Amino acid sequence: MKSRGIILSLLLVFLFSSFSTAYSDQAKPSPEPHFSKPFAIFLSVVSPGLGQIYTGQLGKGISVWGASSILVMGFLTTVADFDFRSTGGAFPFNIGMQFKPVLTTEETFWAVSLGVTYAFLYVYNILDISLYENQAVTVLPTSDGFTAEFSVRF
Repeated sequence: MKSRGIILSLLLVFLFSSFSTAYSDQAKPSPEPHFSKPFAIFLSVVSPGLGQIYTGQLGKGISVWGASSILVMGFLTTVADFDFRSTGGAFPFNIGMQFKPVLTTEETFWAVSLGVTYAFLYVYNILDISLYENQAVTVLPTSDGFTAEFSVRF
C-alpha cells in the first residue's frame, strides 16, 4: 500500500510540474470567440478538461483531464481489488473489479484524500470554463516586478 501512495504521489507531481508552455499563447484572444459556451460547460461536466480543450486552452485542458484521470484511477485502485486471472474462451483475460468490503485506515485516508482532491478539481474545472471569456491578459513591468491585469465578467 505504501508503494501505491508513492507511485500516485510521483505521478501527480510529474503531472502538475509539466504544465504546457502554451499558456502564454493562450493569453492572446482571437477577435471572435469560435466556441459555444454552453457546449463547453457541458463537455467539462461530462469529462473534466474537455471544455478547456474545446475552447482552445489545450495545455490547461490536457492537464485537467490527465489529473482527473490519475485521481480516478488512484481512487479505484484504493477501494477495489482487480482480478486479471485468465478465464479462457474467446477473451483469455479477465478485467474484474470488486469493491473491498472493509477498508483499512490507510486506504480510507487515501480514498477520502483522492475524492476530495477530485471534487476540488471538478469544481475548479466547471468554474474555469464558466468564467472563461477569451479576454486578454496584460502583463506590464512595474518598479517592483510585474503586474498582470485581466477582466472577468459575471
